[in-house]
Amino acid sequence: MQYKLRIAGIHYAELRDALYPGDWKEAGAIAVCGRRGSEGCTTLLVQKIHAVPFGAYQSREPDYLEWDTQWMIDVLNHAESEDLSLIKFHSHPGGGSFFSERDDLTDIGILNEWSILYDRATPHGSVIMLPDGELFGRMGYAGHQFIPIESIAVAGNQLHYWQPTDQECVFSDAESRNLQTFGAGTTAILKRLKVGVIGCSGTGSIVVEQLARLGVGHLVLVDPDIVEKKNLNRVLNTTEEDAVNERSKVDVLSDAIQKMGFETQVTRIATNLVAPKPIQEIASCDVVFGCVDGAEGRHILNRISSYYVIPYFDVGIDLQASEHGGISQVTGAVHYIQPGGSSLLSRGIYSQEEVEAEALRRSDPELYANHLKQNYIAGVKEDSPAVLPINMHYASLLVLEFLARIHKYRITDDAELAIQQYNLEDVDNVYRAEDGLPCAALAKRVGRGDTTPLLDIIGLE
Repeated sequence: MQYKLRIAGIHYAELRDALYPGDWKEAGAIAVCGRRGSEGCTTLLVQKIHAVPFGAYQSREPDYLEWDTQWMIDVLNHAESEDLSLIKFHSHPGGGSFFSERDDLTDIGILNEWSILYDRATPHGSVIMLPDGELFGRMGYAGHQFIPIESIAVAGNQLHYWQPTDQECVFSDAESRNLQTFGAGTTAILKRLKVGVIGCSGTGSIVVEQLARLGVGHLVLVDPDIVEKKNLNRVLNTTEEDAVNERSKVDVLSDAIQKMGFETQVTRIATNLVAPKPIQEIASCDVVFGCVDGAEGRHILNRISSYYVIPYFDVGIDLQASEHGGISQVTGAVHYIQPGGSSLLSRGIYSQEEVEAEALRRSDPELYANHLKQNYIAGVKEDSPAVLPINMHYASLLVLEFLARIHKYRITDDAELAIQQYNLEDVDNVYRAEDGLPCAALAKRVGRGDTTPLLDIIGLE
């Protein structure tokens, strides 16, 4: 069994404050975690951080820590009643990327105590934070040996990925220029990432092309549509033959990737996102790119991002044609969504009414048409004009935004760039904004993980 850990940026900041209060003595915290389960792998998803109260410490030294556990009773009872996993965090102010003998004894005692309380085989863990913020840890059950946590990811203003158990990466000749640009560290991170791209048309196909040639190790492509002749002006790697043969966009892009020479693994999902299988597959990704126009797809991706603690990058383009055959407006926006922050819903990019209308059109087109005719619901937005150069511009900005958050290269503070909107008619008209207030609907769902039904949406059993 492999174990992974995901932490939202807000919780990571709480951990840093709790574990390094400024006196360079060890400190501790407990995290309550939801879980994502799959064959051979369990991912723990931090829901809440409980810092050890200073009054509960019995001893704090630069290399030793002990606290009274009475303060934890309510935390443990809540976790046990909801079958949530627990992780003990503590700091090593003097460094030391290892668990000491004292850590071993303490962890065994705590693990046995938690296992007795739960009376079930729920995995719990122990994680150490080093002075630079790096995390490493281990998982286990009572009576079993500890298992190293395979990877730890933080989805905040910056994206952090630590994989202590990894062997050294071997790079191919095809990756030599990427190595020159980003160095071995970032190139290795890209090679180990599993990235989901939802929407493989105008912007999506360009995003896929960039990610594949950057050396991303595993791509998950989701799109239900086939290639049509109207797509040939903007969907990369498509041909007239593909349109005649009604090939799926996912298959066309996947075949192109496998010919590139990067040994990229590709998972093909030629269906709508709103179904258990694609949602579960996207929930296993390290990063998600949304290249869809509709409200329902964006809403599902927002929920996946929150429930499974995944960074979400979204691109949208609005190209308005004039009455005289020209273009009256070209605007586009790149959004970065981090779990626990604002969402596309709270930013006003879509409304709940639009989500409901699209869901009805997908599930019951006849009823949708009837409700639309009687003005019970708002109509779903139809296709807008699209051309390759405009799509390329905004798709490139989207991927560059992702790269900036795993490989810090810009002067501007990442916290100021959660929203970037560009108007191509007026190149000086650029709108940038910070994350804003947490989404009232989704912030409380960070780290929920697997639920029945999926994402707490009726019909996704």
